[in-house]
Amino acid sequence: MSPESIAADLPLEDRARLLTGADFWTTAAVPGVPSIVLTDGPHGVRRQMGASDHLGLHAAAPATCFPPAVAMGASWNRSSRDASAARWRRRRGPSASPSCSARA
Repeated sequence: MSPESIAADLPLEDRARLLTGADFWTTAAVPGVPSIVLTDGPHGVRRQMGASDHLGLHAAAPATCFPPAVAMGASWNRSSRDASAARWRRRRGPSASPSCSARA
């Protein structure tokens, strides 16, 4: 089924539930659409465990964060950019291609 056909079959209340979410990090599940966890990029994946808040003050699951690509580009520091890209590849595998590893 396409997303359009699933949405067309949902009652208005379930469509609205898709826009509000189950909590700060998770979408609401509705018939035909499972709940999914969202993250807070742009520089890495971070998720608060248990109670969540919009400030990120509660404990979070372990995460590796990298500078956003815009910061890497603005630094004009190619060696720093390349080192960050190498760390990303070690963490994510050789096929990973972060935007911060692109040649300027």
